[in-house]
Amino acid sequence: MIKKIFFVCSLSFFVYGDVIPSDITLDFIKQHPRSITKDFYIWQYLNQDITPQEAVVALSEINTMNNNLFFRYAKKSGHDETYAVAQCMQGKEKDLLDQNDHCIEAGLTYQKALNLDFSELNNVIDKLSLNYQFKAEALKVINSSLPFVRLVSAEPNIFFEVFNKTSKEFRFNKLNYRLPQGLIDKIKDDMRFNQSIKLIVTDLKLNNLQNSLIGIDDSKLNFQSSFYLALNVLINSEDNKELAMNYLNNASKKAYFKIDKDMVLLWQYFVSEDISYIETLAQSWDINIYSIYAKEKLSLNIDNALYSLETNQDLAQPVLTQFDWVNILQSNLKLDENVLNDFSSKLSKYELPHLTYLYHKFYNYKQNVYITPYEDLLQDSTIERKSLIYAIGRQESGFVPTLVSTSYALGTMQIMPFLADSLSKEFGENIYLEDMFKPEVNVKYANKHLNYLEAKLTHPLYISYAYNGGIGFTNRDVLPLFKEKLPFNPFMAMELIAYDESKQYGKKVLANYYMYLNHFKNEKISINSLLEGLQ
Repeated sequence: MIKKIFFVCSLSFFVYGDVIPSDITLDFIKQHPRSITKDFYIWQYLNQDITPQEAVVALSEINTMNNNLFFRYAKKSGHDETYAVAQCMQGKEKDLLDQNDHCIEAGLTYQKALNLDFSELNNVIDKLSLNYQFKAEALKVINSSLPFVRLVSAEPNIFFEVFNKTSKEFRFNKLNYRLPQGLIDKIKDDMRFNQSIKLIVTDLKLNNLQNSLIGIDDSKLNFQSSFYLALNVLINSEDNKELAMNYLNNASKKAYFKIDKDMVLLWQYFVSEDISYIETLAQSWDINIYSIYAKEKLSLNIDNALYSLETNQDLAQPVLTQFDWVNILQSNLKLDENVLNDFSSKLSKYELPHLTYLYHKFYNYKQNVYITPYEDLLQDSTIERKSLIYAIGRQESGFVPTLVSTSYALGTMQIMPFLADSLSKEFGENIYLEDMFKPEVNVKYANKHLNYLEAKLTHPLYISYAYNGGIGFTNRDVLPLFKEKLPFNPFMAMELIAYDESKQYGKKVLANYYMYLNHFKNEKISINSLLEGLQ
């Protein structure tokens, strides 16, 4: 069974490091399983000189539609209406003013609408009123002289549409007032209120809105909201620790992921100063910033971390192509020790990342492997840079060199196509995007990008935020949080990052960095010393 899975693909040119021909064919697309990896090649195919019919066939092979695919398809489809929709979606707000209501509905987001003046937005509302009455009503709130007054008297659907989908600036300038209790009672059990709570608590300027959340019933809200409500109490009513603990206790009951359970335990300790929470946290099998903190506080060692796994060292070439790996991931393969050992004996050193993934899956992530592949590519790097590369690579891809993300970030260090293009110009190189599947190219490009980020930022955690969300986001939305006089900083700042992906990403990279740094260095580096560097 394993052999069949391993060798389903006979396209030898797909082995890591071999460049895909610049012309991708329909036959090539059709013979591979639906996956994000296949979507990446369809996206490139749609940029070639193809017929509208070929574009239609290619699109029928996709796994997940996104704007990247849709916009390229629209240009090649030969279908005027589809192309028109794409143009509307990409149109600037001023360009949409003279369009019909269908085009305005497709292209005018609430963010764009905020850039229109009163008269312009009024004309848009008139156009939308017949066929898109709901959007017209939402825009009337935005365009009113007192948006907050109109919003709190609107039906819940309009409230969430406007509050959750407009801008941070609009909420601060127009909506930062205490929510009436009657409105809270009406919306508190609606799942969309979870997003509203996150937007309120993670924006420190919304103090009036934040104060209106103190003491609200969280019984129907999700884990994240209960946790945010606890933080909100600590920020705005620090002495009310009993209420904060009530929210944290509710969050603990609702938490599903181990890292979330561990996070709540640390905050229960911060609020109560009860060492039993640290003692429980120190027993966690998950290696994260919270459990590391607890183990260090109790002088305990991390005993479930490995830094190597055995593969077949006699194999000089990769065994798996990227679509072989897709087939394995999509199969219903039942892992046991025999199957895992069989993989170990059949995979080359090039598939160490794949074996690590399977190892983690078999042990349900209760054994943690911190492999160090491609060491020859990092031999001239400092220990700190090498640790950062490994910390990011482990989080980005698990070091699988041919991984493709939903946004088409590529390879070991998940280099975005636009970044690959920009860096190739700096290197003076002509590359195919598929060159990003070569670890030696991918790591070199990541190192170049990290040189830029490291020159602008002072800490590996800040660099990780910028690597994930961009340096503009980091300077604008992240760094100010760490400069605030918040209770329990820098942990509070780490929890208040509004962009969920970057928030979790930074925590995980920091834990990885701690593990690799202590693996490479002779002396012990504490988590507290890393955290102190943030302030």
